[in-house]
Amino acid sequence: MASRVELSRSGAQVEELDDGLRITGGRALQGATHRTYADHRIAMTMGIAGLVATGETTIQSAQTASVSYPTFWDDLGSLGEGA
Repeated sequence: MASRVELSRSGAQVEELDDGLRITGGRALQGATHRTYADHRIAMTMGIAGLVATGETTIQSAQTASVSYPTFWDDLGSLGEGA
């Protein structure tokens, strides 16, 4: 599952279940370069994860977020420095 792969890339402890994911907290996320697989949901998930990650987060094909939320990146950026 692409979401598991990409969250794990940032150091998250993720277990894939039949009906979703189990993410165990307590680990700091690290910046990473993420693929979106042309999926707007993954683009937005990685953008939010990048807010709390240490280091730089790069999201390839980030514009795919506009499929469901055209102003996502502007709105995320309005949350403050580092967004």
